Formats: sequence, C-alpha cells, structure tokens
Amino acid sequence: MILGAQDVTLHRYGIGSRGTDGRFTRGAATVSTIQATVQPMNGKELSTLPEGDRTRRGIKLYTTTQLLTADQDAKRLSDRIIYQTETFEVRHVDQQPRVIPHYRAYAVRLDEATT
Repeated sequence: MILGAQDVTLHRYGIGSRGTDGRFTRGAATVSTIQATVQPMNGKELSTLPEGDRTRRGIKLYTTTQLLTADQDAKRLSDRIIYQTETFEVRHVDQQPRVIPHYRAYAVRLDEATT
C-alpha cells in the first residue's frame, strides 16, 4: 500500500487494428479502479515531455499497479486515468523496485476532443 493513495479509474485498451482504409481502430477498453497517490508534475518534469505536452496539465501517479504506455508495434494505446473528472494519458512509467516496490507514472491531460 502507498501512503495517501486514493481511488482513480483506469482505462486499459486492448490491441487495436488497421482497416483496409488504413485507419486505426482502438481495441476495447477494460475499466477498473486502482489505488494511486496523485501529485502535480513540477516545471522540470513538464520540460522533459515532448513539446506538444508541455503546456498541458501533468500529474505523477505512484501505484503498485503496472501502468502501460502506448506500444505501436503491439497496436495498443496508452492507459488512461480518470482523476477529478479529467482524463489523463500515461506518457512514461518508471519501476521503483526498492523498499516498497511501486511504479511512478507521468500522465498528461487530454482535451475533450481526444478522449
């Protein structure tokens, strides 16, 4: 268990596919509730993101649940987190195997048009 953890909603997507027209269709989502400590990303952390993400709201999640980033080879989208009614997409995950094994994930807020 992680100190200060709260319930957040996780959307995990299955393998997607490409149609004959070349368009990507995302895989079905499974929805679950996980425990995570959520903190805002600081300026230094935001500056490590790709340019298009730096102006978005970013959060860090500390959780014992493995979170997944996008995998183009596997045709899988990143996990999405619902936190305080906003949708965030996981961009980077570090595994922290020390005294209390956990994952630290960085996620950015998605615009309503992309959710």
